[in-house]
Amino acid sequence: MEGEATSTIQAKKWLRERNQTLLRGMTDAQRAEGSTKIAESVYLIATAWRASGVMSYLNMRSEPDMTLLHNPWLAADRPLMAPRVVAGSGIAPVLLKRKDASFSLDASGVRAPDGATVATEAIDLVVVPGLAFDPMGHRLGRGGGYYDRFLPRLRRQAVTVGVCFDEQVVDLVPTDPHDWRLQYVVTPTRVWWFGRLQPRSSALSM
Repeated sequence: MEGEATSTIQAKKWLRERNQTLLRGMTDAQRAEGSTKIAESVYLIATAWRASGVMSYLNMRSEPDMTLLHNPWLAADRPLMAPRVVAGSGIAPVLLKRKDASFSLDASGVRAPDGATVATEAIDLVVVPGLAFDPMGHRLGRGGGYYDRFLPRLRRQAVTVGVCFDEQVVDLVPTDPHDWRLQYVVTPTRVWWFGRLQPRSSALSM
């Protein structure tokens, strides 16, 4: 068991370093084009599930930019949340407002909104970034374990959507028992779905 745990840790470390190198090699134009396609697909998924409250994220430079999801969601006056990492308690979903928004760095050093914390029951769909994903819904984060602790707190009906560029998809992500499997993985060219429940709308054909 100890040998297996060490092997998984090493495999995750190698994959993180590999994908971080790949992401650094992408141009801004590649990121922008890929982000547009990803955000459009996620918007269709959220529409298909008739989601109201959506939790997304404020991207770092290497991550897909979800602005094209955020803008129409806010324009329709639907609840949009973003994560703030709070020291000692993990991720807190914070309401993201279109006007008078202010931001600061959270406990993990990532940009996060300054606003009111929202109960997880208000989240119908959550968009999850990561460093690597596979075609079975497994995700490799940056090592903090924040999402793996946060996602089990959501309502059972909440939809989880992993997003990444095509270069980040691998055949198999090394996993531990606590790693959380997602219902969707979305790239600029593919949408994988692993859920048992069907969307409430036919707006998205998988």
